[in-house]
Amino acid sequence: MFTDEKSKHDHVNNAIRSFAKSHVLSDLAQQVGFQSAQVLRNKLCLNQPHQLTVNELVDITLASDNRCIVDGVLFQIGCFPSQLFNDGYANSANSITNCLLKICSNTGYLSDLTLQIRDKQRVTETARHSIVKQAVELMSELRQLIELLETKGTPRLVSHGFPSCPSIPAAS
Repeated sequence: MFTDEKSKHDHVNNAIRSFAKSHVLSDLAQQVGFQSAQVLRNKLCLNQPHQLTVNELVDITLASDNRCIVDGVLFQIGCFPSQLFNDGYANSANSITNCLLKICSNTGYLSDLTLQIRDKQRVTETARHSIVKQAVELMSELRQLIELLETKGTPRLVSHGFPSCPSIPAAS
């Protein structure tokens, strides 16, 4: 029985489309070692019989430094997006602060995209890809923040005593 591949793997298909639009495939094909750019284009084309292998997916992800197809696969199977082991925060003296600032920046950008959609009163494919990409980045940043807080310990922001407030006796 024929099944519509699009309805089966929407997240993967959208991720492949987004990936293909954001890269010069002829350069990437040469860098990864495909016989020709057309081979890579065919493997990224959703209605072609030849699909990417896992090894090819790893190769193009590493060469392009773009994990959107991997994230699409993970999202399709109900997992969180991929996370690099070290996004550069571990070496920074103010890594938690930098992470929070990046979260605020990404949230602001996501809000701006939302306002643009509201003004246009429709969601284009490009806008949808931008929102998904930004949301995935934001989730990764939030996850990074949690890891930083867990590994470095929560900074002491509030003291346990309140010197400016008189003690309140316990109810008897």
